Amino acid sequence: MSAPVRWDGGSKDNLLVPKNAICTLKDTQIKGNITVSPNATLYAFNARVGGTVMVSKNATLNAFNVHVNGDIEAKDASQVSVFPGSFVGGSVRILRSGAAEIDGVEIGGDLLIQQTKRSLKAAKSVITGALSASPEQRTGDHHQ
Repeated sequence: MSAPVRWDGGSKDNLLVPKNAICTLKDTQIKGNITVSPNATLYAFNARVGGTVMVSKNATLNAFNVHVNGDIEAKDASQVSVFPGSFVGGSVRILRSGAAEIDGVEIGGDLLIQQTKRSLKAAKSVITGALSASPEQRTGDHHQ
């Protein structure tokens, strides 16, 4: 695995988290998109993203109090967690991922979760668009 990278403050046009890397963003602005490469991990604290966050195969996203103007898209990711105080202007789409947790998030578009393998938690979130989960994900109480 690559050496951990930490970035406090400042801004950047786009961010690519390299394959197998661990990256931590704190109080950072990304003007464009973030791509989390296969097997990489991104921890984002108090970050602003002008574009979309893309989470690749076996990658992990842990986002705390982030503001994403675009979407969060994950396909075959290991884990996607977006925690309280976060805002996503577009949609959140999580397809065939290991685990997903959307907790206390304001989503301007849709929330689509299909085929998580381990666990799914979607709680205390405001979803302006549609909420869609594959049939095997539909257990417990659902509120929109």
